[in-house]
Formats: sequence, C-alpha cells, structure tokens
Amino acid sequence: MGAYVLKRVARSILTLIAITMVVFVLTHLLGNPVAMLLPADASNELLNYTRHSLGLDDPLIVQFQRFVVDALQGDFGPSLFQGVSSRDLLVRSLPATGLLAGTAFIFASVIGLTLGILAALKPRSWLDNAVSLVSITGVSIPEFWLALLLIVFVAIPSNFLPTAGYGTPLHLILPAIVLSIRPLGRIAQIARGAMVDELRQPYVVTAHSKGLPVRTIIRRHVLKNAGIPIVTIAGIEVVDLLSGAIIVESVFGWPGVGWLAGNALRAMDFPLIQTVVVWAALVTVTVNLLVDLSYAWLNPRVGNQ
Repeated sequence: MGAYVLKRVARSILTLIAITMVVFVLTHLLGNPVAMLLPADASNELLNYTRHSLGLDDPLIVQFQRFVVDALQGDFGPSLFQGVSSRDLLVRSLPATGLLAGTAFIFASVIGLTLGILAALKPRSWLDNAVSLVSITGVSIPEFWLALLLIVFVAIPSNFLPTAGYGTPLHLILPAIVLSIRPLGRIAQIARGAMVDELRQPYVVTAHSKGLPVRTIIRRHVLKNAGIPIVTIAGIEVVDLLSGAIIVESVFGWPGVGWLAGNALRAMDFPLIQTVVVWAALVTVTVNLLVDLSYAWLNPRVGNQ
C-alpha cells in the first residue's frame, strides 16, 4: 500500500512539472504581449523599453528559470492588462467557481447516482428507458446552447431568475443547472452499467437467498464493488467542470476562474494565462491522485500492485 501511494504521488509531481514546462513554452508561442499592450503606432523605443521592463528581452533560459522560481511560490507576476498580481486575481475568483462547480457536482452526483441505481434495479423497464434518455440528452446537449435556451425560455419570461451576475442564491440556479447536466448524464450511465454488472454476480444471489433486504445488499456490497468505475467517472467530471465553467461563466457573467481565463485569453495576458492553467493542472493532478488512492480503498488488491 505504501509503495502504491508513493508511486502515485511521484507520478503526479512529475506530471505537474511537465505541464508547467509546456505552459511556459506555449504561452511564449501565442504572440507578442508587448504589441497587445501598446498602440499600433508605438515607437520602437517604447516597444523596446516595455519589453525590457517586462523581462521579455532576457534569454529564454533566464525567463524559464524566473518562471520556475515564481511558479514554486505561486506567483507569475502582475497581470499585463490589469496591473495587479495574477495570483490575487485568481484567488478572488476561486470562491465563485468553487460555489458554482461544487453545487453542480453535488447535484449531478446525487441525481445521477440515484437515477443510475434505480435504472439498474429495473433493467429494460420504462424507468430504465427514461433514465437512458435523460443521460443521453445530458451528455449530448452543448452547454452554451442549453444556457441560452434557459435564458430565453425560462429566465426572461418568468422575470424571476437573473440572466447574469453573482451574489444571491437565485443567480446560482441557472448556471448550476447548465454546468451539472453533462456530468449528471455521464454519472447516471456509468452507475447504471456498473450496478447492472454487479447485480448479476453470484454473491448477490446468495445474499438474496439469505433474506437480506435489497437496500442492505446495495449499500453494503454492490455499491462498493461498483465503486471503481463510478469514482473514476466522478473524478473525470470534476476536471471537466473546469472546462465547462469557462463557457457557463462567460454566458452568465459569473465572475469565476472560467470567466477570468476567457478574459485572459482574449487579452493575451501571459502571466494570468499561466496562473490559471497551472492552477487547473494542479486541480487535475490532485483529483487524479485522489481517484487513484480511492482505488486502493475500494479494492485492496489494487494497493498491492
């Protein structure tokens, strides 16, 4: 078990280092931030002075060394266009994204898992078909399209739910619904498949023959044995919420990390782009590590590999 944990932690650290290096290279290939900062008719003297003040005229290896040192401190310098620390901008945006993503994930997990279990208990029934229709629709519908539909046909006619903004529970309803639809569909699909496979196992038949209630069999045995694919898809959906948040936050004007990332990309704000991408990589690596460690708890044989 200890070797398994150390191996996964070491792999996660190496992955994060590799992603950090890729971020540095790609952001330097996106374009010239100095040209974005200054007017088109700026003089060469002003261009050179600005480039020097930002340290962009240093050799690439020097810039990379500075980037690594700053990354270890969680500081990638000031935003080129907002003039304040990129880290501070990220920290200010985290509560909004945490609230939105957390609400969407809880909703998707609870509803998706419930629907998957109910469908697995009555395969090929009308309930199973209905759950399949809901899950396929949720996986297939584009988030931006669903967001616009809800704004046009729900928020505007009702004059009750806000179409944009942040600050009250009402502002959270539409963005959370839109962001949760796709993970809800996927979790329902995977939970249903995993549960159907486990319910066909001999130990379930034996438990039924001993007179154990269905709820007890599912809670104590089936759910844990079906846990690995469910936990895997849940981890994937946590990561996917980050990419979905960019679209949802932009549509609803939600001031989170996704909205911040969209603005940074449009403005070619290199320090801010680097900050957001490295933060997203850290979240992704951490989630994957937690999923790997959960395998050892759900199936002790995995921890002995």
